[in-house]
Amino acid sequence: MKSKFILFVLAYSLLVTTKLTALELTACDQLMLISAYTSNNVYVFNACDGEFIQVLDTEGRISGAQATRIGPDGQLYIASEINGKILRYDSKTLTFIDEFSAGVSINEPTGLAFGPDGDLYVASFADDKIIKLDGTTGQYLGDFASGIDGPDAGMVFGPAGKLYVPSFFGNRIHVLDGESGVLVHTITGQLRNPRVVTFEPGNGSFVVSVSGSGSISRYSGAGVFENFVTQSFNSVSGLAYRKDGALFAISDTNGRARPVDPASGEIGDFLTGPEGILGATFITFMDFVSAEPVNTNQFWVVGVGNITGLTISVDADAFVFANGGVFGDAFDPTSVDLSPFGTLEITLIACSQATLTYNSIGNAGMGSGGYDLEKIGGNVSLAQCLEQGYDENGTSINALTGAWFGGPDRNGEGFFVDVLENGTAIVAWFTFGAANG
Repeated sequence: MKSKFILFVLAYSLLVTTKLTALELTACDQLMLISAYTSNNVYVFNACDGEFIQVLDTEGRISGAQATRIGPDGQLYIASEINGKILRYDSKTLTFIDEFSAGVSINEPTGLAFGPDGDLYVASFADDKIIKLDGTTGQYLGDFASGIDGPDAGMVFGPAGKLYVPSFFGNRIHVLDGESGVLVHTITGQLRNPRVVTFEPGNGSFVVSVSGSGSISRYSGAGVFENFVTQSFNSVSGLAYRKDGALFAISDTNGRARPVDPASGEIGDFLTGPEGILGATFITFMDFVSAEPVNTNQFWVVGVGNITGLTISVDADAFVFANGGVFGDAFDPTSVDLSPFGTLEITLIACSQATLTYNSIGNAGMGSGGYDLEKIGGNVSLAQCLEQGYDENGTSINALTGAWFGGPDRNGEGFFVDVLENGTAIVAWFTFGAANG
């Protein structure tokens, strides 16, 4: 029996694959994210050459995209104005994580700003106020400030810890105490429908996108108007500095990002295009960090177990995994190394339910544990069990023959079980290799 078992195991080897995403193909160290209110999405570009990479969401979660911010946890947060949600995405893979604001009622969120305390401040455009959410849990912590006429997407905490909130309809910037929310002062002048406040690199001055006049206005750290960077950017909305100090702006009418020289105000060629983004509202530059390779190491463990009642038990010396083999004509049986995995038990507890326990040893590195199994699909053994009814003392062990898995929480792994005539059973467990570190 052992020789047949070895021949059976030789059919399996360790398959190593690496998942590559579009993000891993970019040579730039930054991404440019542009929110599209009308298109209900965020568009991702290579921040160096403007090459389009992908849209952020393909499942319709975003409705009326506004501010995008990187949180203290390094993840990407999106204000989805129309459906009143704050959504969180993995900043490395750009995959959806969760609705960060689940359970919190927010009336048209536009602006997002993480404070020095690590909490998230959200502009509620329709309610003319700022609310505060716990930066870790998303729990509502109360209203922070009110009476702001149309708080827009580009609110931001300044170098001194004060919160600067553009009031779209009030034509001013509200400067709030960062701890109490008390109004410190307002900034007026050259601010017809301000959208975004962005502090300039290296000093306390800031620039504001002023959509009503098509200008980008510069103010001192004290909030005194200094000059126009430009007055020729029609319907300007988003505004952000790239890591190298280059300033970029976007219009909600043509939806294409362009560089603007902060000193001369000269507007450069389009970075993104040729097709514009509908209803562009916001720009974020995000450092590109390559995601860790996804662990897709297929790990097969095969053994022959003994049967006691409704339990199959596989001993450590009979439950092994293989490595060293290669596919195709180059396959050499002598290069395959068989290593013991450990022990395993599967017990039938209903016609289509079983329990699993295991204990790995040596270099398998899987620890010990267990979970419930359920049968995948119907077969003859299941039909017979259902017809006779499950009985702990009367049901045949043959009911374990078939394919099993641990339900949706164990997606991607499972078992094949074949009960043999000699009172033993073959068990094949296809799973994943142990995580590194």
